[in-house]
Amino acid sequence: MDIRFRSPAALFALAVIVLFSLFNRPVSAQETDPILEAVHNFRLQNYLAINAFYNYSSSRDPETLEEIVLAVNQANGFMQTIADARGEVLPEKGYQTLAAHFQDFKKLMNTNVTDVRNRGYADLRLVSELAEKAGELNQLGEELYDLAAERADLDLSPPAETAREASILLAQMMSQYSIFTSSTVAQVFQGGSDATPLDQKANDLNKLMEQLSALDAGPEASAALEEAYSAWQFIKDSYIKYNERNVSFVINRYSKKIIASLEAAIPTLGRKSTTQAPSD
Repeated sequence: MDIRFRSPAALFALAVIVLFSLFNRPVSAQETDPILEAVHNFRLQNYLAINAFYNYSSSRDPETLEEIVLAVNQANGFMQTIADARGEVLPEKGYQTLAAHFQDFKKLMNTNVTDVRNRGYADLRLVSELAEKAGELNQLGEELYDLAAERADLDLSPPAETAREASILLAQMMSQYSIFTSSTVAQVFQGGSDATPLDQKANDLNKLMEQLSALDAGPEASAALEEAYSAWQFIKDSYIKYNERNVSFVINRYSKKIIASLEAAIPTLGRKSTTQAPSD
């Protein structure tokens, strides 16, 4: 891990957070392919890391710094899972390319965090490089996800795939919103090479959320999806009217809540026999 806290108290706090996360992370490998689960979560954690950095660049809050470290640690773990489980499903070249880009991402993250800690502000050129690298990682991850599903000849669950798509899309949107509301990195217009306007992404996500809310997925998954949908209704207009720049803290909190609810529903959604579209 490249980014390290210097104070023992912060190290202890981080250890507690990491252990708590490991013991409380939903385990969906039993219902879905472990490679797909790992690639999905790898993409998600990288977006959570860069979102936390955008917020840290403005606040220099130690707790936000811990969020960066935790997300990168989690991404490290999922990268190791990909390495261990890839077998014949992922080509060596594709995996090595992803691993190399991830190393670059971590180095850029470390440099940017160090700049903020030592100088009090970020180098916009390096922040832009970090955003581009995050976009490249996401694109590579998406390509490898599709390739793994094709090579393994998996019969994927459409509801689970919709939930994963919604989770990644919202993580992208959250990081982009954090840019718009951060005075220190506001000149970095987007996280990566995706120039899709934020309001368009919000409308796309709204369609996905409506699809998920209409599912009959069993008590637990339906409750999680309903919770996600209700939270989305609360912040949807803030994403669509992003130029009004509502409080980023509130948007971040509800976005993370939605992502957590979607991720909690995925294991059940992956069991196709328990997930049915409602009858007309």
